[in-house]
Amino acid sequence: MVDRTLRLEYAAALLLALLSGVAVTRRPELALPAIGAAAFVVGLAVLGDRALAWFVTVAAVLPYFPLTIGFEGEAVVPSTSLPALLLLSAAGPFAWSIATKRAELQTTRGHLLIAASAVLVLLLSLAQSGTEALTTFPSGGFLVGLATYICARRFPRPDDWLAPAVVGVAILLGWGAAEFSMNPDERIGWFTGYPILYAGLLVMLLPPALAWSYPRSRPLAAALLGGSVVAVVLSQTRSAWLALVVMVLLVVALLIRRRRAGAVGLLLVAVVAVSAAIASSGELSEVLSTRLSSQDLATSSVTHREFSYGYTLDRVQEDPVFGRGVAGALKEDIEDRTGITAADNGFLSLAGDLGVLGLLLGLVPLAAAVATLARAWSEGVSDAELALALGLVGMIVVTLFFDTFYWPQSAVLMYAVSGVLMACRQAARRAAQG
Repeated sequence: MVDRTLRLEYAAALLLALLSGVAVTRRPELALPAIGAAAFVVGLAVLGDRALAWFVTVAAVLPYFPLTIGFEGEAVVPSTSLPALLLLSAAGPFAWSIATKRAELQTTRGHLLIAASAVLVLLLSLAQSGTEALTTFPSGGFLVGLATYICARRFPRPDDWLAPAVVGVAILLGWGAAEFSMNPDERIGWFTGYPILYAGLLVMLLPPALAWSYPRSRPLAAALLGGSVVAVVLSQTRSAWLALVVMVLLVVALLIRRRRAGAVGLLLVAVVAVSAAIASSGELSEVLSTRLSSQDLATSSVTHREFSYGYTLDRVQEDPVFGRGVAGALKEDIEDRTGITAADNGFLSLAGDLGVLGLLLGLVPLAAAVATLARAWSEGVSDAELALALGLVGMIVVTLFFDTFYWPQSAVLMYAVSGVLMACRQAARRAAQG
Protein backbone atom coordinates (compact mmCIF):
# COMPACT_ATOMS: atom_id res chain seq x y z
CA MET A 1 0.00 0.00 0.00
CA VAL A 2 1.32 3.46 -0.93
CA ASP A 3 2.10 5.49 2.18
CA ARG A 4 1.03 9.06 2.79
CA THR A 5 4.39 10.61 1.86
CA LEU A 6 4.54 8.82 -1.48
CA ARG A 7 0.96 9.78 -2.28
CA LEU A 8 1.85 13.41 -1.58
CA GLU A 9 4.85 13.20 -3.91
CA TYR A 10 2.78 11.66 -6.70
CA ALA A 11 0.07 14.28 -6.29
CA ALA A 12 2.57 17.17 -6.31
CA ALA A 13 4.30 15.83 -9.42
CA LEU A 14 1.00 15.32 -11.24
CA LEU A 15 -0.28 18.78 -10.31
CA LEU A 16 2.99 20.40 -11.39
CA ALA A 17 2.88 18.54 -14.71
CA LEU A 18 -0.67 19.72 -15.41
CA LEU A 19 0.07 23.34 -14.46
CA SER A 20 3.30 23.34 -16.47
CA GLY A 21 1.48 21.98 -19.53
CA VAL A 22 -1.16 24.68 -19.33
CA ALA A 23 1.41 27.43 -18.80
CA VAL A 24 3.67 26.34 -21.66
CA THR A 25 0.68 26.06 -24.00
CA ARG A 26 -0.29 29.65 -23.30
CA ARG A 27 3.22 31.08 -23.00
CA PRO A 28 5.99 29.01 -24.69
CA GLU A 29 8.71 31.13 -23.06
CA LEU A 30 7.81 29.45 -19.78
CA ALA A 31 9.07 26.07 -21.04
CA LEU A 32 12.53 26.35 -19.43
CA PRO A 33 11.26 27.51 -16.01
CA ALA A 34 8.63 24.78 -16.12
CA ILE A 35 11.27 22.13 -16.81
CA GLY A 36 13.38 23.53 -13.96
CA ALA A 37 10.44 23.45 -11.56
CA ALA A 38 9.60 19.89 -12.56
CA ALA A 39 13.22 18.80 -12.06
CA PHE A 40 13.20 20.53 -8.68
CA VAL A 41 10.14 18.60 -7.48
CA VAL A 42 11.44 15.31 -8.88
CA GLY A 43 14.73 15.94 -7.09
CA LEU A 44 12.88 16.50 -3.83
CA ALA A 45 10.91 13.29 -4.29
CA VAL A 46 13.95 11.19 -5.20
CA LEU A 47 16.52 12.62 -2.79
CA GLY A 48 14.31 13.16 0.26
CA ASP A 49 16.34 14.50 3.18
CA ARG A 50 19.48 14.48 1.03
CA ALA A 51 17.99 17.16 -1.21
CA LEU A 52 19.22 20.03 0.96
CA ALA A 53 22.86 19.01 0.66
CA TRP A 54 22.63 18.37 -3.08
CA PHE A 55 20.64 21.48 -3.93
CA VAL A 56 22.71 23.89 -1.81
CA THR A 57 26.06 22.51 -2.97
CA VAL A 58 25.24 22.47 -6.67
CA ALA A 59 23.51 25.85 -6.54
CA ALA A 60 26.57 27.36 -4.84
CA VAL A 61 29.06 26.31 -7.54
CA LEU A 62 27.16 26.93 -10.77
CA PRO A 63 28.67 29.43 -13.25
CA TYR A 64 26.46 32.48 -12.78
CA PHE A 65 28.85 34.93 -14.44
CA PRO A 66 30.76 35.07 -17.74
CA LEU A 67 34.11 33.33 -17.91
CA THR A 68 37.14 35.59 -17.39
CA ILE A 69 34.86 38.61 -16.67
CA GLY A 70 33.06 37.82 -13.41
CA PHE A 71 30.69 40.14 -11.63
CA GLU A 72 31.53 43.05 -13.95
CA GLY A 73 29.86 41.23 -16.85
CA GLU A 74 26.20 40.44 -17.42
CA ALA A 75 25.18 37.58 -15.14
CA VAL A 76 23.71 34.41 -16.64
CA VAL A 77 21.02 34.65 -13.97
CA PRO A 78 19.78 38.19 -13.22
CA SER A 79 21.69 39.40 -10.18
CA THR A 80 18.43 40.35 -8.47
CA SER A 81 17.24 36.73 -8.79
CA LEU A 82 20.41 35.06 -7.53
CA PRO A 83 19.63 35.39 -3.78
CA ALA A 84 16.13 33.99 -4.37
CA LEU A 85 17.53 31.07 -6.38
CA LEU A 86 20.00 30.20 -3.62
CA LEU A 87 17.27 30.52 -0.99
CA LEU A 88 15.07 28.14 -2.94
CA SER A 89 17.80 25.49 -2.80
CA ALA A 90 17.41 25.38 1.00
CA ALA A 91 13.78 26.47 1.50
CA GLY A 92 12.44 23.85 -0.91
CA PRO A 93 13.82 20.82 0.97
CA PHE A 94 12.89 22.49 4.26
CA ALA A 95 9.25 22.95 3.26
CA TRP A 96 9.13 19.44 1.78
CA SER A 97 10.46 17.97 5.02
CA ILE A 98 7.88 19.86 7.08
CA ALA A 99 5.12 18.48 4.88
CA THR A 100 6.32 14.87 4.95
CA LYS A 101 7.92 14.18 8.35
CA ARG A 102 8.34 15.38 11.90
CA ALA A 103 11.44 17.22 13.00
CA GLU A 104 14.16 15.05 14.54
CA LEU A 105 15.28 17.74 17.01
CA GLN A 106 13.48 20.22 19.20
CA THR A 107 14.07 23.93 18.83
CA THR A 108 16.57 25.22 21.39
CA ARG A 109 16.80 28.65 22.99
CA GLY A 110 20.00 29.35 21.11
CA HIS A 111 18.34 28.50 17.82
CA LEU A 112 15.39 30.75 18.68
CA LEU A 113 17.79 33.58 19.53
CA ILE A 114 19.54 33.25 16.17
CA ALA A 115 16.20 33.09 14.35
CA ALA A 116 14.91 36.17 16.21
CA SER A 117 18.14 38.05 15.42
CA ALA A 118 17.80 37.12 11.77
CA VAL A 119 14.24 38.47 11.73
CA LEU A 120 15.46 41.68 13.35
CA VAL A 121 18.13 42.08 10.66
CA LEU A 122 15.44 41.51 8.03
CA LEU A 123 13.21 44.21 9.56
CA LEU A 124 16.11 46.66 9.83
CA SER A 125 17.08 46.01 6.21
CA LEU A 126 13.53 46.48 4.98
CA ALA A 127 13.24 49.71 6.95
CA GLN A 128 16.45 51.07 5.42
CA SER A 129 16.22 49.83 1.83
CA GLY A 130 12.72 48.45 1.32
CA THR A 131 12.28 45.27 -0.71
CA GLU A 132 15.51 46.05 -2.54
CA ALA A 133 17.30 44.67 0.51
CA LEU A 134 16.06 41.19 -0.46
CA THR A 135 17.50 41.26 -3.97
CA THR A 136 20.72 43.28 -3.86
CA PHE A 137 23.93 41.33 -3.40
CA PRO A 138 25.21 42.48 -0.01
CA SER A 139 22.00 42.43 2.01
CA GLY A 140 20.25 39.74 0.00
CA GLY A 141 23.20 37.36 0.24
CA PHE A 142 23.48 37.70 4.00
CA LEU A 143 19.73 37.35 4.60
CA VAL A 144 19.62 34.24 2.43
CA GLY A 145 22.48 32.77 4.44
CA LEU A 146 20.64 33.33 7.72
CA ALA A 147 17.49 31.73 6.32
CA THR A 148 19.52 28.74 5.15
CA TYR A 149 20.88 28.19 8.66
CA ILE A 150 17.32 27.95 10.00
CA CYS A 151 16.44 25.45 7.27
CA ALA A 152 19.58 23.33 7.65
CA ARG A 153 19.12 22.67 11.37
CA ARG A 154 16.29 20.33 10.45
CA PHE A 155 18.75 17.93 8.79
CA PRO A 156 21.41 16.62 11.25
CA ARG A 157 22.89 14.35 8.57
CA PRO A 158 26.52 15.30 7.81
CA ASP A 159 27.10 12.21 5.65
CA ASP A 160 24.63 13.58 3.10
CA TRP A 161 27.11 16.35 2.24
CA LEU A 162 30.06 14.20 1.20
CA ALA A 163 28.96 13.00 -2.25
CA PRO A 164 27.59 16.44 -3.26
CA ALA A 165 30.95 17.94 -2.28
CA VAL A 166 32.68 15.67 -4.82
CA VAL A 167 30.31 16.90 -7.54
CA GLY A 168 30.79 20.50 -6.39
CA VAL A 169 34.58 20.24 -6.55
CA ALA A 170 34.35 18.60 -9.98
CA ILE A 171 32.16 21.45 -11.28
CA LEU A 172 34.53 24.07 -9.91
CA LEU A 173 37.58 22.34 -11.37
CA GLY A 174 35.91 21.82 -14.75
CA TRP A 175 34.86 25.43 -15.18
CA GLY A 176 38.18 26.61 -13.78
CA ALA A 177 40.00 24.56 -16.41
CA ALA A 178 37.78 26.03 -19.13
CA GLU A 179 38.55 29.52 -17.92
CA PHE A 180 42.29 28.81 -17.78
CA SER A 181 42.25 27.47 -21.35
CA MET A 182 40.61 30.70 -22.54
CA ASN A 183 43.00 33.06 -20.77
CA PRO A 184 45.97 31.34 -19.09
CA ASP A 185 47.56 34.63 -18.04
CA GLU A 186 44.69 35.68 -15.76
CA ARG A 187 43.32 34.45 -12.44
CA ILE A 188 40.68 31.75 -12.67
CA GLY A 189 37.35 31.63 -10.88
CA TRP A 190 35.60 34.64 -12.38
CA PHE A 191 32.59 32.53 -13.37
CA THR A 192 31.55 32.43 -9.69
CA GLY A 193 31.74 36.21 -9.52
CA TYR A 194 35.26 36.68 -8.18
CA PRO A 195 38.41 34.49 -7.93
CA ILE A 196 38.56 34.77 -4.12
CA LEU A 197 35.01 33.47 -3.89
CA TYR A 198 35.95 30.62 -6.23
CA ALA A 199 38.93 29.66 -4.07
CA GLY A 200 36.84 29.87 -0.90
CA LEU A 201 34.19 27.54 -2.30
CA LEU A 202 36.87 25.10 -3.42
CA VAL A 203 38.63 25.14 -0.05
CA MET A 204 35.35 24.56 1.80
CA LEU A 205 34.22 21.63 -0.34
CA LEU A 206 37.59 19.89 -0.57
CA PRO A 207 37.64 18.18 2.89
CA PRO A 208 34.17 16.55 2.56
CA ALA A 209 35.01 15.57 -1.03
CA LEU A 210 38.16 13.83 0.19
CA ALA A 211 36.24 12.19 3.05
CA TRP A 212 33.92 10.59 0.47
CA SER A 213 36.49 9.70 -2.19
CA TYR A 214 39.48 8.48 -0.15
CA PRO A 215 37.86 5.29 1.26
CA ARG A 216 36.42 4.45 -2.17
CA SER A 217 39.13 5.41 -4.64
CA ARG A 218 42.62 6.62 -3.75
CA PRO A 219 43.29 7.79 -7.35
CA LEU A 220 40.09 9.85 -7.31
CA ALA A 221 41.05 11.43 -3.99
CA ALA A 222 44.53 12.22 -5.32
CA ALA A 223 43.03 13.78 -8.46
CA LEU A 224 40.63 15.93 -6.44
CA LEU A 225 43.39 17.04 -4.08
CA GLY A 226 45.93 17.77 -6.78
CA GLY A 227 43.43 19.52 -9.04
CA SER A 228 42.11 21.63 -6.18
CA VAL A 229 45.58 22.75 -5.08
CA VAL A 230 46.47 23.71 -8.65
CA ALA A 231 43.19 25.58 -9.05
CA VAL A 232 43.66 27.46 -5.77
CA VAL A 233 47.16 28.47 -6.87
CA LEU A 234 45.89 29.65 -10.26
CA SER A 235 43.15 31.66 -8.56
CA GLN A 236 46.02 33.67 -7.03
CA THR A 237 44.17 33.88 -3.72
CA ARG A 238 46.61 34.20 -0.84
CA SER A 239 43.87 33.81 1.77
CA ALA A 240 42.93 30.43 0.32
CA TRP A 241 46.56 29.34 0.46
CA LEU A 242 46.60 30.27 4.12
CA ALA A 243 43.34 28.39 4.62
CA LEU A 244 44.88 25.20 3.21
CA VAL A 245 47.83 25.53 5.60
CA VAL A 246 45.51 26.05 8.58
CA MET A 247 43.42 23.02 7.63
CA VAL A 248 46.49 20.80 7.30
CA LEU A 249 47.80 21.92 10.69
CA LEU A 250 44.44 21.16 12.31
CA VAL A 251 44.38 17.68 10.79
CA VAL A 252 47.93 17.00 11.98
CA ALA A 253 47.05 18.13 15.50
CA LEU A 254 43.97 15.90 15.62
CA LEU A 255 45.88 12.90 14.26
CA ILE A 256 48.61 13.37 16.86
CA ARG A 257 45.92 13.62 19.52
CA ARG A 258 44.56 10.25 18.36
CA ARG A 259 48.10 8.83 18.18
CA ARG A 260 47.83 7.95 14.50
CA ALA A 261 51.46 8.34 13.53
CA GLY A 262 50.98 6.45 10.28
CA ALA A 263 48.28 8.83 9.12
CA VAL A 264 50.46 11.82 10.02
CA GLY A 265 53.28 10.37 7.95
CA LEU A 266 50.97 9.75 5.00
CA LEU A 267 49.68 13.31 5.19
CA LEU A 268 53.18 14.74 5.31
CA VAL A 269 54.14 12.65 2.28
CA ALA A 270 51.13 14.06 0.41
CA VAL A 271 52.10 17.62 1.38
CA VAL A 272 55.69 17.08 0.22
CA ALA A 273 54.49 15.53 -3.05
CA VAL A 274 52.14 18.41 -3.80
CA SER A 275 54.80 20.97 -2.88
CA ALA A 276 57.35 19.26 -5.11
CA ALA A 277 54.88 19.16 -8.00
CA ILE A 278 54.21 22.89 -7.65
CA ALA A 279 57.92 23.68 -7.41
CA SER A 280 58.66 21.66 -10.53
CA SER A 281 55.99 23.53 -12.47
CA GLY A 282 57.45 26.80 -13.64
CA GLU A 283 54.08 28.50 -14.06
CA LEU A 284 52.70 27.53 -10.64
CA SER A 285 55.90 28.39 -8.79
CA GLU A 286 56.01 31.74 -10.59
CA VAL A 287 52.46 32.53 -9.45
CA LEU A 288 53.39 31.75 -5.86
CA SER A 289 56.61 33.74 -5.89
CA THR A 290 54.92 36.71 -7.54
CA ARG A 291 51.92 36.83 -5.20
CA LEU A 292 54.12 36.43 -2.13
CA SER A 293 56.76 38.95 -3.17
CA SER A 294 57.23 42.14 -1.18
CA GLN A 295 56.23 44.22 -4.21
CA ASP A 296 52.89 42.45 -4.54
CA LEU A 297 52.22 42.73 -0.84
CA ALA A 298 52.29 46.51 -1.29
CA THR A 299 49.69 46.61 -4.08
CA SER A 300 46.56 48.73 -4.04
CA SER A 301 44.44 45.83 -2.77
CA VAL A 302 46.59 45.54 0.34
CA THR A 303 46.69 49.28 1.01
CA HIS A 304 42.93 49.38 0.42
CA ARG A 305 42.51 46.68 3.03
CA GLU A 306 44.54 48.64 5.56
CA PHE A 307 42.41 51.74 5.00
CA SER A 308 39.08 49.89 5.03
CA TYR A 309 39.90 48.19 8.32
CA GLY A 310 40.52 51.49 10.07
CA TYR A 311 37.53 53.18 8.44
CA THR A 312 35.15 50.35 9.34
CA LEU A 313 36.34 50.25 12.94
CA ASP A 314 35.62 53.96 13.21
CA ARG A 315 32.07 53.38 11.95
CA VAL A 316 31.61 50.58 14.48
CA GLN A 317 32.47 52.99 17.28
CA GLU A 318 29.91 55.47 15.94
CA ASP A 319 27.02 52.95 15.65
CA PRO A 320 27.98 49.94 17.78
CA VAL A 321 24.59 48.24 18.18
CA PHE A 322 22.82 48.21 14.81
CA GLY A 323 25.39 49.94 12.58
CA ARG A 324 23.91 51.39 9.40
CA GLY A 325 20.99 48.96 9.62
CA VAL A 326 21.54 47.09 6.34
CA ALA A 327 24.27 44.80 5.04
CA GLY A 328 26.56 46.46 2.52
CA ALA A 329 25.83 50.02 3.65
CA LEU A 330 29.51 50.96 3.99
CA LYS A 331 30.61 49.72 0.57
CA GLU A 332 29.76 52.99 -1.19
CA ASP A 333 31.68 55.02 1.37
CA ILE A 334 34.72 52.80 0.96
CA GLU A 335 34.42 52.88 -2.84
CA ASP A 336 34.40 56.68 -2.86
CA ARG A 337 37.69 56.66 -0.96
CA THR A 338 39.52 53.67 -2.48
CA GLY A 339 37.68 52.67 -5.66
CA ILE A 340 37.03 49.16 -4.29
CA THR A 341 33.57 48.30 -2.97
CA ALA A 342 34.47 46.08 0.00
CA ALA A 343 35.91 46.18 3.49
CA ASP A 344 37.86 42.97 2.72
CA ASN A 345 36.93 41.36 6.01
CA GLY A 346 33.57 39.69 6.33
CA PHE A 347 33.35 40.06 10.09
CA LEU A 348 34.33 43.73 10.04
CA SER A 349 31.86 44.37 7.23
CA LEU A 350 29.03 42.95 9.30
CA ALA A 351 30.14 44.92 12.37
CA GLY A 352 30.23 48.16 10.41
CA ASP A 353 26.94 47.58 8.58
CA LEU A 354 24.89 45.91 11.33
CA GLY A 355 26.82 46.58 14.52
CA VAL A 356 27.14 44.02 17.27
CA LEU A 357 23.99 42.29 16.04
CA GLY A 358 25.53 41.57 12.66
CA LEU A 359 28.86 40.53 14.14
CA LEU A 360 27.21 38.00 16.47
CA LEU A 361 25.32 36.47 13.55
CA GLY A 362 28.55 36.39 11.57
CA LEU A 363 30.21 34.44 14.37
CA VAL A 364 27.69 31.59 14.05
CA PRO A 365 29.82 29.67 11.48
CA LEU A 366 32.89 30.17 13.66
CA ALA A 367 31.00 28.85 16.70
CA ALA A 368 29.83 25.81 14.74
CA ALA A 369 33.36 25.01 13.54
CA VAL A 370 34.98 25.53 16.96
CA ALA A 371 32.32 23.46 18.74
CA THR A 372 32.78 20.58 16.31
CA LEU A 373 36.58 20.68 16.49
CA ALA A 374 36.39 20.78 20.29
CA ARG A 375 34.24 17.64 20.26
CA ALA A 376 36.66 16.04 17.80
CA TRP A 377 39.52 16.80 20.19
CA SER A 378 37.82 15.53 23.34
CA GLU A 379 35.29 12.83 22.51
CA GLY A 380 35.55 12.35 18.77
CA VAL A 381 33.13 13.00 15.92
CA SER A 382 32.32 11.27 12.66
CA ASP A 383 34.60 11.77 9.68
CA ALA A 384 31.79 13.61 7.91
CA GLU A 385 31.37 16.13 10.75
CA LEU A 386 35.11 16.69 10.95
CA ALA A 387 35.37 17.19 7.20
CA LEU A 388 32.55 19.74 7.19
CA ALA A 389 34.11 21.59 10.14
CA LEU A 390 37.52 21.72 8.42
CA GLY A 391 35.96 23.08 5.25
CA LEU A 392 34.11 25.67 7.29
CA VAL A 393 37.39 26.71 8.95
CA GLY A 394 38.90 27.16 5.49
CA MET A 395 36.07 29.46 4.42
CA ILE A 396 36.33 31.40 7.69
CA VAL A 397 40.02 32.06 7.01
CA VAL A 398 39.08 33.40 3.56
CA THR A 399 36.38 35.52 5.24
CA LEU A 400 39.09 37.34 7.17
CA PHE A 401 40.13 38.84 3.80
CA PHE A 402 36.90 38.84 1.78
CA ASP A 403 33.20 39.61 2.21
CA THR A 404 31.98 36.01 1.90
CA PHE A 405 28.87 36.77 3.96
CA TYR A 406 27.58 39.07 1.22
CA TRP A 407 27.86 36.65 -1.72
CA PRO A 408 24.81 34.33 -1.83
CA GLN A 409 26.83 31.27 -2.88
CA SER A 410 29.28 31.36 0.01
CA ALA A 411 26.73 32.62 2.55
CA VAL A 412 24.29 29.81 1.81
CA LEU A 413 27.00 27.15 1.92
CA MET A 414 28.54 28.46 5.15
CA TYR A 415 25.30 28.78 7.06
CA ALA A 416 23.90 25.49 5.75
CA VAL A 417 26.95 23.59 7.02
CA SER A 418 26.82 25.57 10.28
CA GLY A 419 23.20 24.58 10.79
CA VAL A 420 23.98 20.91 10.16
CA LEU A 421 26.95 20.93 12.56
CA MET A 422 24.95 22.65 15.30
CA ALA A 423 22.16 20.11 14.83
CA CYS A 424 24.69 17.27 15.11
CA ARG A 425 26.00 18.79 18.33
CA GLN A 426 22.48 18.92 19.72
CA ALA A 427 21.81 15.32 18.67
CA ALA A 428 25.05 14.16 20.33
CA ARG A 429 24.10 15.89 23.57
CA ARG A 430 20.66 14.31 23.51
CA ALA A 431 22.17 10.87 22.89
CA ALA A 432 24.62 11.35 25.78
CA GLN A 433 21.77 12.26 28.10
CA GLY A 434 19.87 9.13 27.08
